[in-house]
Amino acid sequence: MNRSARDTELTANAENAITSDRRSAVWPVLAAMVAFPLLNYGVPMWTSNLLLGTASIALAYFLGIFVVRGVAIAAIEGRVRLLMVTAVVAAALGGAACHPQQLLMAEANFIALVAAGLIIGWRAKVEKSQLKLYLWGLMVALAGGLIMWGPQWPLLMQTFSDSLVEMSDQAKEIMVASGYHEDVAEEAAKRARSMMDIVIKLIPTGTVMNVVTQFSVGFLWLLYRGAPGSVAAGELRPFGLWKAPFGLTPVMIVGILAMQFGGETLNLMGINALAALSLFYCVTGLSLLEHFLSRLAVPLWFKVMFYIVFALSGLIGYFGAVLLGFVDSFADWRKVSAGPMNLNNSD
Repeated sequence: MNRSARDTELTANAENAITSDRRSAVWPVLAAMVAFPLLNYGVPMWTSNLLLGTASIALAYFLGIFVVRGVAIAAIEGRVRLLMVTAVVAAALGGAACHPQQLLMAEANFIALVAAGLIIGWRAKVEKSQLKLYLWGLMVALAGGLIMWGPQWPLLMQTFSDSLVEMSDQAKEIMVASGYHEDVAEEAAKRARSMMDIVIKLIPTGTVMNVVTQFSVGFLWLLYRGAPGSVAAGELRPFGLWKAPFGLTPVMIVGILAMQFGGETLNLMGINALAALSLFYCVTGLSLLEHFLSRLAVPLWFKVMFYIVFALSGLIGYFGAVLLGFVDSFADWRKVSAGPMNLNNSD
């Protein structure tokens, strides 16, 4: 072996040794995978203590975020086989521990988080666009959320609707007993029912976003801190440079048309599609505001006061941020995209 070939081999061996030394500890992730379904569904069923059951579910929620990030890192490091074996064991234990009526929900929840972590870990090696990488995992999280909560929606919506009718009738009786005219009390109860009807229609979005939020936080954590250097997408972009893709616009248009002109089912789908999109537009609208505040070099106390006023403005501030995020998706005021029709948010 000549000297050049020997030097090349020694360099490769040294790089492999360094990579091996930097491999993250996988056992906490495997333990979290086993503990997540048990804490989320097993402990609440075993205990009659409401406080303990609630604490167990809350702990499991944050553990799910850790699972997404940890599984992604382990997948990047090539430990897929170990992850798959642990996932099968954890799914079996979780299924045995939960109530039979919760079996589908428990398994879909667990598999969605693990599969989302696996796919972003697998794609992170070659995918340079952070937006595309996020969408890969988001599709898995959305599918898991739909499988988890879809069968529960009719019962949840009917239960809330029945409670709404009962509460509005009680409120009407209280107002009449307090001296209000019956017509005034009926009108007030009617307005309350109309507002609550919208809340009931948003139950699908509220439930599915539970899983989407877990995945999203885990994804941001992966890129912000702890992602191996081999990740092609690089480090997380500063919040002030986040931008909604223009490709969401057709989805929004279809949602508006379904809400306005569709039947009951299409109307419900349109409302929930728009509600979900509004969350992403709100985040990117806030990103735009943060960018402008940073460019103006305003002091910290002004930023704090600005966001306090924004939070207190309620729906006005929310819809204002949504509008900013939507307009910026095609106006691209910060020149985040490489070109006017670049949908990847890549440099």
